[in-house]
Amino acid sequence: MKQIKISLATKFSLAFAAVVLATMAAVTFSVRQTTVTRFTEQYEQAVASSLQTLRADLANRRHDIRRRLGRLAEQLASDNQFRLQFLIYENLKSPLILNYAGPSMRTLGLDALEITDSAGRVLTSGHNLGAYGKDSGPVIQMLQSSESELPLVQVTTPRGSASCLAALESIRIGNRLLYLVGGVQLTPALLTQLTPNPSELIVLRTSNEIVKSTAAGFEDVAVHRFNPQDTTAAPESDRYTTGEFTLPFWQGDSTALAAISLIHPKTELSQLLRAINRRFLLIAGVGIVAAILLASLLARSVAKPLRRLAGAAGTLSLETLDAEFETDSKDEVGVLSKALSDMLSRLRRNRVALASAEKKAAFAQIARQVNHDIKNGFIPIRNVMRHWQEVANTEPKELPRIFDERKASILESVDYLEKLARGYSRLQPELQVVSVSVNDVLRSLVRNYSGVSNSAIELQTHLSTSEPHIMADRVQL
Repeated sequence: MKQIKISLATKFSLAFAAVVLATMAAVTFSVRQTTVTRFTEQYEQAVASSLQTLRADLANRRHDIRRRLGRLAEQLASDNQFRLQFLIYENLKSPLILNYAGPSMRTLGLDALEITDSAGRVLTSGHNLGAYGKDSGPVIQMLQSSESELPLVQVTTPRGSASCLAALESIRIGNRLLYLVGGVQLTPALLTQLTPNPSELIVLRTSNEIVKSTAAGFEDVAVHRFNPQDTTAAPESDRYTTGEFTLPFWQGDSTALAAISLIHPKTELSQLLRAINRRFLLIAGVGIVAAILLASLLARSVAKPLRRLAGAAGTLSLETLDAEFETDSKDEVGVLSKALSDMLSRLRRNRVALASAEKKAAFAQIARQVNHDIKNGFIPIRNVMRHWQEVANTEPKELPRIFDERKASILESVDYLEKLARGYSRLQPELQVVSVSVNDVLRSLVRNYSGVSNSAIELQTHLSTSEPHIMADRVQL
């Protein structure tokens, strides 16, 4: 598989961009979490405060209903016509007062009104003319037991069922006890009046109806009918903060529960989070671009001396050790340059030692060969001279003849030695005469011998500033 080559600048850019992006993402996430926590606490406090205000307003409304019923009770106690009709009802069981609650309900500004006897039988109803004689005893008992609460009662009206905030009052006509049950229907208009904050939504939820206040921005809020076991009835919490309280609710012929929910929008939080997201994207983009530019500059500042060192190192060989690795940098590049300079110094010293060893080995080899070749040339001469000496001592008369016979051997050996001398003279290489800078030759020699561990040697150079040149063979020189 082909390996992908990534430049140092690209690596630096990716690393810097990743660090900047990760840091900014962590900071933004922390800011978002802190913002969400703080705003959520504020929303929850606002909802709790609004719920307290709402309960207080409902309690005041119920107190007002009781006050109106008390005023009606005072009127009934002094109404001789009503007292007469009630006595007739008691004695004759005559429905002569069936229409009394209707006008009184409208006069008092109530939406529901019933007058019952002590047993709870309806004598007159202002909201339901067909309720005469029906048993309202359980409703009265529920209202009596919920005196400290905010009870709701489902009533039947000509327009259908309605949920009313109800109150109970009693009156004695003679020695007879009567109950007055009155209420105000919780309509959207009334809930809107009760809303502590115009930006909030109040919802009355029962098992068979939902009544909402009027508020803008809640058109898409999905609210389910009340079910104490249903935990999904409240709207989604990422857009709204909700709170609610339950109320006793008389529905049909049994007691149930209803809930009044208050929904507070997280508009400010949503806007702030969107602003944070936009700001994060903007700053992240600028930060990444700046990080890439900075990384490129740093990579170039590191790569430039590295390329210079690599180029200088690429020209090195045992024949050319003239590279320079000096730098004023104190960082890792300076450390690398110092290491390369030390290595070059060791190579120069090793080259001098190697050249000296090679010369010694070559001279020893040549000396052995010259010794061998010269011996080969002088052995025949020595043998002939010994022969001549022996003949001169034993047979002097034969010496001229022997001389002539052996003279050829002497000449052959002399010729051999002459040829040997000419052959060795050709071992010297041919001169390559060119223009040579004397200062360069001296600098090369100083570099070759610099760093030699001998305290007795101190090298000092005093070079001419005119850079003199001579015609010579650089190698031989």
